[in-house]
Amino acid sequence: MGGGIRKVDIVLITYNQANFINEAIEGLLRQNSEALSIRVIVADDHSTDNTLEIIRTASQTEKGKKLEWLFLTEEQNMGIAANYKRAIAATSADYVAILEGDDYWTDSYRLQKHVDYMSTHADCVITKNQYLQYSQQRKEWGILAKEPQIMVLREIINHYPLANLSATVYRGDVLRNIGDKVFEYGEKQRREATDWYMTLEVIKHGYMYIFDDVMSVYRVDTGDNISRVEKTYQEELDKVKICYEQTLELLGKSYQAECLQIVKRTEDFIQKDKENRRVQQWSKYISPCMAEFMWRTMPKIMSVIKHCGRRLIPNALYKKFKGK
Repeated sequence: MGGGIRKVDIVLITYNQANFINEAIEGLLRQNSEALSIRVIVADDHSTDNTLEIIRTASQTEKGKKLEWLFLTEEQNMGIAANYKRAIAATSADYVAILEGDDYWTDSYRLQKHVDYMSTHADCVITKNQYLQYSQQRKEWGILAKEPQIMVLREIINHYPLANLSATVYRGDVLRNIGDKVFEYGEKQRREATDWYMTLEVIKHGYMYIFDDVMSVYRVDTGDNISRVEKTYQEELDKVKICYEQTLELLGKSYQAECLQIVKRTEDFIQKDKENRRVQQWSKYISPCMAEFMWRTMPKIMSVIKHCGRRLIPNALYKKFKGK
């Protein structure tokens, strides 16, 4: 592989994840580090459970002692955007990997693969791997649709990919130079869009390479921590409209068409989700195939009935009732 020992900072973002942190640590410690010099920066946002104790214990094990550890602790909760800001400021390595405390890595050579690619492709500023998504509440697994292997800024906006940071590695010098607006916007948007703005700011300086390999697990709906939780349709729309406004401010008016698509895709998703939920409700009484057929054809049938009924009602009578 050549190139000597390469320095990697792993930013471990944690907050009240004692139930999940062991898997995150196990995946971290199993990383092949023969050609890497690894430092783990633990950015804990004032966990009130024993998350920190579990990490400190792991750092003292045989495998843990092979790595350098830096603990950033806080005496009060500061929020995820501020936590990311101080964690990134503490990095100094050529490459920065992110690991949120409720996610975990499944490939022992994950870091090595990411760093090997970036070290031989100077214009690549982010690498990302495919990942499994696990719903903690529903106990369901899923894998997202594959993304293009190489993406630049406009493609990132057009695809609006789920920017799971635990699946990424950033070029360190570029990441450390992102502006404060990234974290201000992340804080305004209910804490969970920091990853999106980070990606946009970094991708301005190059491109993202996406591995075909599944190398990690992204855990969602895990409660009051980093991961997203269920929202109402209106909450989702409100969130994405803020995202549109702030993304436009970040990138400029030349990206307005792409930014508008962020809202349009969310509206389309909500409409599709409403249809799926209605089909699921009807499936309690009739077969799923018949339920979907009824859902898709019923509006058309009702429109025809309404049209025919209108033609059968005399105009004078129709106007009289309409006026009332």
